[in-house]
Amino acid sequence: MKKFLLIVLIGLSVTLFGQTTDRPWLIGISSNYADFNAVEMSVRRQLRDANWMGKTLPSQLKVARSLSKSFVFGAEFSFVTLESEKLNLIPTIKSNVSTDKFWRMGGQFEYKFANGYLLKEDAIFDPYIFLGLNGSNISEKTYLAQSTGAGTNIWFNKWLGLNFEGSYDYLFDFNDYFHYSFGVTFRLGKAKDSDGDGVPDHLDECPDVPGLKILNGCPDRDGDGIPDHLDECPDVPGLAEFKGCPDRDGDGIPDHLDECPDVPGLAQFKGCPDRDGDGVPDHLDECPDVPGLAEFKGCPDRDGDGIPDHLDECPDVPGLARFKGCPDRDGDGIPDHLDECPDEFGTITNKGCPEIIQEVEKIDFHAKHILFEISSSKIKQESFSDLDEIIAIMKKFPDSRFTIHGHTDNTGSDALNMNLSKNRAKSVKDYFISKGINASRLESDGFGKNKPIDVNDTPEGRANNRRVEIKVIK
Repeated sequence: MKKFLLIVLIGLSVTLFGQTTDRPWLIGISSNYADFNAVEMSVRRQLRDANWMGKTLPSQLKVARSLSKSFVFGAEFSFVTLESEKLNLIPTIKSNVSTDKFWRMGGQFEYKFANGYLLKEDAIFDPYIFLGLNGSNISEKTYLAQSTGAGTNIWFNKWLGLNFEGSYDYLFDFNDYFHYSFGVTFRLGKAKDSDGDGVPDHLDECPDVPGLKILNGCPDRDGDGIPDHLDECPDVPGLAEFKGCPDRDGDGIPDHLDECPDVPGLAQFKGCPDRDGDGVPDHLDECPDVPGLAEFKGCPDRDGDGIPDHLDECPDVPGLARFKGCPDRDGDGIPDHLDECPDEFGTITNKGCPEIIQEVEKIDFHAKHILFEISSSKIKQESFSDLDEIIAIMKKFPDSRFTIHGHTDNTGSDALNMNLSKNRAKSVKDYFISKGINASRLESDGFGKNKPIDVNDTPEGRANNRRVEIKVIK
């Protein structure tokens, strides 16, 4: 164990010695005491029967130097007046003590807790632990000793403090002893200032670049009060709220993020204005003075049909894009203003009026009997006869076109229902094509749960909503 501690001390001296910190030197003057008797006692007896030997006047000098924020190397010289009569009465004393003079000189490595990690560097309470070697001279013989201990400084200001220290000294060829010291300590040395700006490095946030005291030693090239390392525009005077960047138009968006830096605007439009308040900035708004919609580049759509007014032939009535904004109430592909039967599904050849009324009813009847496997687009075998009846009608009217629409109830997710309705409609379409119906006559689509024909809160209503509808469009 002693050899191991010796190796540790040598290693520390090689790896740490030579490092420096601000105000690196420390000088201490103390009274010190040795107690050979307590080492032989139990802890309880040590507290009761301790026998300190020493002078009350200053009898120890300590010189130490900081190696880093955490480590200090110190050298000590101390003198203790022993009471040789009492010392020789210790049963385990290894040799007779013939003098009252006890000299002690050595060095120690200290680990500071006030290192900025465990405690603040400028903490008033500055504890440390240490490991050292010393030579202890007793009766004109010098014994090598290894010291292990702890101490603390209590600072009154940057330079002056009290020191308290205690150690257990293990002598290789003589009795061990406890060593204590109490005194004053002084910190000396000038604070390091690498960049020469008058701000010491330990307070300088930019220790390698000359700066201003008011900015903790950091420079401010543009003089706007924001230090360069925090200034996103260090060469242009700016505002603290924008990290040192300017805002020429005063709209709250700094110029480097403002797409319209000379015109007050809104943050949501990167500093650009929106005169009509429609959410489309003026430079992207084709109708900047009339509130409109973003999807139409800021132009209005009064009837809300998705066709902007300037392209809508029926701007006040919701309609369809393929009819230039005009409606087709019956969905027969003929816009209402050209449809002689706008509320009845018809054909173009019949000017929008229906044909084959009886056959349409038959198609509706058979369509209600089209069934699928559960959660699948596979048509059940028993539905083929109904599908074949519909095919017969389609072949009877070869100029007619048909839509196949799939619908679901509200059970399951919207995405699942939408996909299922589309796939089921396509399965019916594919079956018709496989039976000789030209694909150009058929359109399929699905609407999920979006077009119910009944309520969805009863089994019967949900059953009605799960359906395939086949309509004649021509």
